[in-house]
Amino acid sequence: MLTGYIGTYNTASTKGIYQFSYEENSGKISDIQSFLSIDDAKCVDRYENILIITTSKNNKSGIALVDITTKTILDEILLENSSPCFVKHHDDFIYTANYHDGVVMVYQIVNNKLKLIKQISIQNKAGCHQVVLYKNYLIVP
Repeated sequence: MLTGYIGTYNTASTKGIYQFSYEENSGKISDIQSFLSIDDAKCVDRYENILIITTSKNNKSGIALVDITTKTILDEILLENSSPCFVKHHDDFIYTANYHDGVVMVYQIVNNKLKLIKQISIQNKAGCHQVVLYKNYLIVP
């Protein structure tokens, strides 16, 4: 049995991150329950015992690191005008794509803290949907 996490858009009936169990042999998902109520957590990735999530607060957006065991926010960076639509980690780096702002952000995790490494401006309203890592390249569809 595996444990998974999924984020949601904010609606009247859903808010935040949900945890579920996944049975590999049957493909059955069960035990769906609220894990953490947090605004705009529509994208989730896991890094060791940390969830990397998108979030928004006070009209700013970005990402946060959440300790899975304690359900506490370890760190967050809110530098964008709208919430990223994609988050992915590779090694100690995190990549986000922001559809509305037209940017790709590159962060590094250092001692469970976020450090902004680079902001790549594609074009305002460019529709960046994800970041694909290929060899030494970042491909941004």
